[in-house]
Amino acid sequence: MTADRTVTASSGRVRDWHPAWMGVVLGTGGAAVAGLVDPLPFTRIDEVIGAVLAALAVVLLPILLVPYVQRQRHHPDAAAADLAHPGLGALFGTVPASLLIVGLALAQLAVFGWLPAGTAWVSAALLAVGLVGAVAVGVAFFTGIVAREQVPAEGMTGPGSSPSSCWCSCPAWSLDSSCSSRRGGSHPPLSWRPRPSAPG
Repeated sequence: MTADRTVTASSGRVRDWHPAWMGVVLGTGGAAVAGLVDPLPFTRIDEVIGAVLAALAVVLLPILLVPYVQRQRHHPDAAAADLAHPGLGALFGTVPASLLIVGLALAQLAVFGWLPAGTAWVSAALLAVGLVGAVAVGVAFFTGIVAREQVPAEGMTGPGSSPSSCWCSCPAWSLDSSCSSRRGGSHPPLSWRPRPSAPG
């Protein structure tokens, strides 16, 4: 009975995996790049901190990426529902953005000569996959919003049409906040409206 509950809880965590979790990697990798560009030229402590953060981002990337893949494989409807949400769907962009920022951090480490020889392809692969993924996620998200809401493409530009951001700052295992009511079967509506067309 305990084993069944554990499996059920694990499956529920994957099903309810918040699309913003990869933002942890994005923030860590961004801080790493900031340190690796040597903002304090009179010391190397910034570069060392950047290298440590880059290593942390590299470790976190596959750990946090696995649930995204598992969710897509075992709970595609839940993943599709999040992508169709005007707020949560935009957060899927953190996945390719994380690949890009980690690839950039590794490239900067290679410039310093702090990576083993022959590992430049890892950085190049991350940058390539991240770039393609960013285009794919962006096209899937915005075309879905435009088609579903019957919003003209020009209505998606400008501050008046920006999707509202998610109201919970950091996802947790028990997603009981108003930002995610997946357990109830639907997401709360966001105060998002297309920009009105110009008269005439």
